[in-house]
Amino acid sequence: IIRLLGLPEQDFEQIKQWCVDILNSQNGIQNRAELLQSYQAALRFLRYCWRQYRLARRHPQDNLLGILVRAAADPASPFDDRKAVSAIFQLLIAGSDSSATTMGNALKTLIERPDLQTMLRQDEALIPAFVEEVFRLESAFQGHFRWTRKDTQMHGVKLPRGSRIFLLWASGNRDERFWEDPDTFILNRRNAKKHLTFGHGIHACLGRELARMEITIVLKAFLRRTRNLQIAGDTPFVASMFARTLLQLPITFDPVTADANRQHPVEEIP
Repeated sequence: IIRLLGLPEQDFEQIKQWCVDILNSQNGIQNRAELLQSYQAALRFLRYCWRQYRLARRHPQDNLLGILVRAAADPASPFDDRKAVSAIFQLLIAGSDSSATTMGNALKTLIERPDLQTMLRQDEALIPAFVEEVFRLESAFQGHFRWTRKDTQMHGVKLPRGSRIFLLWASGNRDERFWEDPDTFILNRRNAKKHLTFGHGIHACLGRELARMEITIVLKAFLRRTRNLQIAGDTPFVASMFARTLLQLPITFDPVTADANRQHPVEEIP
């Protein structure tokens, strides 16, 4: 995401730390001091985004940041500088975590299910279907907070205007009214891409196809270059009502020979 935007790559570690601090503010269990730290990180990060945006506005480059600058400068467009900086802020936060989180969850699922691992090793064409089920059952973000903009009612529950609600994607992804046998991992499930992990409508995730591609490439690399994948210790998750992120995933494996690697070169993102 940093490369797509055209930001200095040496800023990666600082950007990543800001993103972690900000995402922690959504976990639902932070105390007052921890929330204050997250808010301070958000302010510093926003200042950084504004600084980089102003630099890009002086000399727009051929990158995503340049596209945002030119869109905000168009007098016929409702897009403006504040929306551009908000987009930078959100792209960096979302890009820093969700794909990486899902990679870990996908690999853990693969190791815990030797039957699926065997099927995917025999037929790599099944990997995209596997990834969709991981998205459904192991959503990187379990839900998002929203405010109701008008009085409404859902399933007999009244929600007055201004109510703060938490939309649980993880629950919707297991809704037995829509999903057959919802708690079971099923390859080539009907309506496999109808999960809510990437949101919906105008809130659908911009990077969903990039995420699918990244995770597929990572899984292919592991399957082609390893054998006897095993978990070698505890695999705790971050304490959070918001994120489904592994703290660690210790694994052991036998490396595949160089000859086998040459037979199956792993794709790389340009």
